[in-house]
Order: sequence, then structure tokens, then C-alpha cells
Amino acid sequence: MFLDQRLEKTLLRDGYVKIPFLNIEEIQAFDVFYNQDPPKAQGTFHSTPLSTNIEYRRGVTNEINKIFKRPITSIFSDDYDYFFGSFTVKEPNAADSEWNLHQDWTFIDEQKHHSLGVWVPLCDVNQKNGCLSVVKRSHRFLSNVRGTNTFSEYSNISSFIKQDYLTPIPMKAGEAILFLNSMLHYSGPNLTDERRISVNCLMFPKKAQPYHFYHDNDWEWNEVEKFESSAETMVTHNFLEGGKPRSVKSCGRMKLNTSALTEKEFAELYKKYNRGVIERAIETARSVFR
Repeated sequence: MFLDQRLEKTLLRDGYVKIPFLNIEEIQAFDVFYNQDPPKAQGTFHSTPLSTNIEYRRGVTNEINKIFKRPITSIFSDDYDYFFGSFTVKEPNAADSEWNLHQDWTFIDEQKHHSLGVWVPLCDVNQKNGCLSVVKRSHRFLSNVRGTNTFSEYSNISSFIKQDYLTPIPMKAGEAILFLNSMLHYSGPNLTDERRISVNCLMFPKKAQPYHFYHDNDWEWNEVEKFESSAETMVTHNFLEGGKPRSVKSCGRMKLNTSALTEKEFAELYKKYNRGVIERAIETARSVFR
């Protein structure tokens, strides 16, 4: 994935890595672009894919592609490519602006390739204004399929996970978290007086076929339909309605072999894949009190 193999090792081990990304001129370019035609807020949390203005969405992803080109070419190998970009925004003093615990959609065949998100705040972020929090190494817990209306193995225990298993990632403006889309993550509310804007994009191999998975509520709970997707589908699909993608090829319906996790099962998974992390944390705590 990366020119620096140390980044790749960290990402594949932990599910994410934080790095410097935008310079001050690029941050300012995004500020100018966003503020010259700010979207009409659709609630206290809003995101470009939720806009009904297709041309606005197209302009946003194209501008992000242009400004991200320098850092992307300096970090990623030639095998990886920009797919789609968006803004995510939390309005000021918005206690209801959290984005709940989730995994991103499955965009490619994750048995063959790695897909990842690039998340870049345009201001300093912490737990007061909605920084990302991650469940370390959760990309290794399960092999699952995620899409519109699809079943989540974690949905029944979301509160349990948020209470004890999240790691907040404070960041400076222009830094980036590169994270595998299968990693569990969460973003709390913005309780400050300033709007929190982040810029995001998807990256995956040029040779990978993009897909979208969809579940209809009239089907059996574990049944999904698989569609071939594209960057154009991401621009034109109405995510607000959450319906089937239009004008794309269906690869047919399939049933998933999956079930909801219990709190005990999740705790065992976390311990299994974070054993070394937990032991080091315990040893550090003991050394403080010696």
C-alpha cells in the first residue's frame, strides 16, 4: 500500500496509523473551497454523500482529489488510487452530533485486497469536538460484509464497546488517520463553539473491482444483494434514501453466515488480538505506582 513499509506494518497490525498529511496551504485551500459554497446543514451532523445536489457532490470529490494529490503520491504506492472524497461536518455546540460506533462499508473484495479511509480534520480535534476513536485491531476480529441496511454483528453491544474499548485519537489540523474500512470506529459530539470539518477519501488498489452491498427490509435478515459499483455511483446514488444503487450491474443475492456477538464474545476477541497491548498498559500502570 505505502512507499514506507513501516506504515504498512503498523496499519496491518493495529488497523490504523496517524501521520502528517496536509500542509498549511492545503488546509487553507480547503477552508476557502468549503466556505465559498457551504452546503445547507442537514442536522447537526452532515456529510457530502447525504447532499441531494449531485453537482455539489461531484465538485467536492474532484476538489479533494486535486488537493490530496501531493500527499497521496508521497505516501501511497502506484498500485493504490483515490476513489471518492467527501466532507463530514459537526455543527457547534451539538450534543446530538455523534456518529455512532460502526465499520465502513465493504467497498471491494476484502479477502483479496485492503481498502482504507483517509480522515483529515481541518482543525485540531479531541474528545470535546468529535475526534475519531477506534477499537484497536478490530479489523482482525471478523470477516464480514457491510453495506446499506446490512446486519451488524456489533449492533447489540455498541454501548458496551463504547464504554470500555475505545481509544480516542486527538489530532492536529492537517494530520491524517489512515485506517482499514473494516475497523470499528466512533466519533463523539462537537461540544465546542467552532464547527468541526473533516475531509475524507477512500483508497484501494487500481485493479480491485468496487462493490456495494444492499439489504432490503423485506428479505431475510442475513440476505444481501451485491452490485458492481464505481466512483460515479458514489457521486450519483441517493444515500439519504438508502435504496438500491441504480444503473449498475447486480451480481446476485447471497446469504451471510453470521450472527450477533455477545459482550463476552467481543471481550474475548479484543483480548485475543490486543493481548500484548493490554499487558504493556498494565506494566506501564504498575511502574507508575512502584
